[in-house]
Amino acid sequence: MRFFLICTAIISLAVVTLGEGGGASVGFGYQLTSADAAIATAEAMGLEVSSTPELMLDIHGWSVLNRFMRLGGIISGGYFDTEGEPDQATMDEDESGVGFGDARVAFLPEVYADFGPINVGAGVALGGGTLITFVNDNNGDNDNDMYFYGFMRPQVTASYDLGPMGVQIGTGFHMPLAGAEGEFWFLESDGDTVTNSFEVSEMNGFFVKLDIFFGQKAVED
Repeated sequence: MRFFLICTAIISLAVVTLGEGGGASVGFGYQLTSADAAIATAEAMGLEVSSTPELMLDIHGWSVLNRFMRLGGIISGGYFDTEGEPDQATMDEDESGVGFGDARVAFLPEVYADFGPINVGAGVALGGGTLITFVNDNNGDNDNDMYFYGFMRPQVTASYDLGPMGVQIGTGFHMPLAGAEGEFWFLESDGDTVTNSFEVSEMNGFFVKLDIFFGQKAVED
């Protein structure tokens, strides 16, 4: 899987040098990730868990191949955390929490249509990622566990070109295809271990994001 991630990163960086023009964007958004195991672990600590979507960051570079296609690469990150004061009968801590980070790299072919300053596109990103779990307590053994996975991400975008830069909105679905089984765990005050397992392939969800982009989204006349 690590070899696959390295190859994907190389491809992603290489494709942005193809074609006659291109650009790059930086975007922020939310992903409604299925984080049931993390939430269940936090609730077992006695934390009050509200709806907490995963924060996401996208860095996307692309080349415009022709009047219908773009080819690019994505470096993406996610962060989920639920924290608060635990039940003192369960855990003798002033504050604790459960969460994970998510690092991804992928290449993204897209089809697009251009309507003056407005551009719409659709594509499917293919790549790999790493899920890194953490539990905030006084036990360091349950932090920084890494789980590798492959994924696909269908998405659609709509952008408006303002000249030297533009804005874009996008939505899609992050879909892990394969990965190991992971777990969140912590030790209660009495020494018992509380464990909630998850499949990395189940950590999926819809997302919505807002980007600022530079460069061109289509062939310039």
